[in-house]
Amino acid sequence: MINSLKLSSTGLELIKHYEGCKLEAYQDQGGIWTVGYGTTHINDQPVYRGQIITSDEACNLLLHQLSYFERDVNIQTKVLLTQCQFDALVSFAYNCGDGALLESSLLKNINNKHPHAALSFLLWDKVKGITDTGLLRRRMSEMHYYLTGQLIYYN
Repeated sequence: MINSLKLSSTGLELIKHYEGCKLEAYQDQGGIWTVGYGTTHINDQPVYRGQIITSDEACNLLLHQLSYFERDVNIQTKVLLTQCQFDALVSFAYNCGDGALLESSLLKNINNKHPHAALSFLLWDKVKGITDTGLLRRRMSEMHYYLTGQLIYYN
């Protein structure tokens, strides 16, 4: 394993900003019941309609889930990453899923040291085949952070 990084406070801020926090369960754009900062399962049980959690629970769930995404990014990247690159990839993986990261052209291009690999973030801006401006903004922030180390929110 080339990398053994942990998400920075800036990376956590990026994820929290775009995920937002809702303490009562809601259906996300894909129709999946979600609560907190994008949590879809609690204790291996799917989130359900009407479920309510506290702010502390939302933070704890996010941090617990992020540990898995940190591990996956560390294992799956075959090149040395900077902290901001790692953070951007964890944000991407948390939003799209670790399976999506593993199969993505983004990861393949990064691992192959493609000079324009970061542009692959922008390919992941769709919900059910339709471009979503919120996802596009997130991908632009992740790409910019990956490339420059500066966190900019596109709102």
